[in-house]
Amino acid sequence: MIKFPAIIISLAVAPGFVSAQVPCPAERICSTLGFSFEAPVEPAWRTEFGSSVIQFQRVLDPSRATMHAGAIEGRTASLYGTGEELVAKVRGLKSRWGSDGRYRNIRESFEVEAGLVTCVRYKMAAEDTQARSRGAQPFLPLLSVGRFCLHPQDRRNAVDLYYSIRSSPDYDITKLVAEGEALLSSLKFSSQ
Repeated sequence: MIKFPAIIISLAVAPGFVSAQVPCPAERICSTLGFSFEAPVEPAWRTEFGSSVIQFQRVLDPSRATMHAGAIEGRTASLYGTGEELVAKVRGLKSRWGSDGRYRNIRESFEVEAGLVTCVRYKMAAEDTQARSRGAQPFLPLLSVGRFCLHPQDRRNAVDLYYSIRSSPDYDITKLVAEGEALLSSLKFSSQ
């Protein structure tokens, strides 16, 4: 199990994101499971690689905003025959806000992407009442957006590509959302 910004993901660990056996353009990060995406550009981002996880942290003033992005890949335990089954699985993986009262005014959306039944786009927002960087604010808005996709040619291969932003209530996150959306839209599938 891998914990990331209060959202827990559980997938079997897979071979890894970067491999000499997988030809990959310099501007992309490629997976041995058939996924690739454009890497956020440093020095604005810090990158940390794991065997089946890549995490990115946007360099920002943490008293105003924090932004994380990442990708988790793995093999699913079963196949999902319909979009509704995949939505239910992703909702079960992502919708874990806890019962300690940290998050309030929770809003969630999970839907199959138009024209791509192997992907679920999700968006979750809440008020984080226990964020360490909230200062005198009663809460910090939290936004988490992602794409959970099964590879169209091998539906046991999965990737969760996401970003999350936590900011002071008066901080304009428009440019950060645009960066996150560029990351999500860069996801591509290669032949297996």
